[in-house]
Amino acid sequence: MKPACLASILLLACAVGFAPAAETPEPSAAADQLPRDGLLLDLDASRGVVLEDGDRVGKWLNQAPGNQAREFVRQDKGRPEAGAGRPTLRAAVPELGGKSSVVFRQQELVCADEDTFDGLTTGRGHTWVALIAMHEQRVGFKDLNSFFGNLRNGEKYEGLWGCVNDDNTLWFGARNGITFGRFDTNNPQVLGPKLERGRWQVIAGRMAAG
Repeated sequence: MKPACLASILLLACAVGFAPAAETPEPSAAADQLPRDGLLLDLDASRGVVLEDGDRVGKWLNQAPGNQAREFVRQDKGRPEAGAGRPTLRAAVPELGGKSSVVFRQQELVCADEDTFDGLTTGRGHTWVALIAMHEQRVGFKDLNSFFGNLRNGEKYEGLWGCVNDDNTLWFGARNGITFGRFDTNNPQVLGPKLERGRWQVIAGRMAAG
């Protein structure tokens, strides 16, 4: 995952065969209304956040029951300053009914058991949901600002991710590893709306089985 996105995230969930509710739940109740069957990932900033040096997040624990991918941890590799890749915990956010959020500014938390999520790209289908507030992007690799992803490094970079363009236009991408490139039949890009900076919004992406 390229840690270029500037975003505050309360919750990210990936599930197989998850159909979202007809109405968006209130942020304070969202985590309690998640489906549990088939849930692979549940990152809730009010639970399982391990802090270092005050409010810096060194580890975020997956709340999905029985899943092998338990920990998302700090990533110092490739950074000149140790600990610079740790996001920040923002506690008691008023807009979220007092819930917490994790703020990323070109930082990342990485799961070593990433192959646990490989099934999301093999045709079983999946849905992800995030409650997120976008910030102004720091332009780097054009229009590639990822707020989550499961990417196989090397060869043709098979995987999937949620991203925004440099102007915060939402897009969801998947790469099947047959060819390399942006964007083609094997590397589709699904565009969404332009997200208003600083406003909390529920966003979701779905890939049908097949």
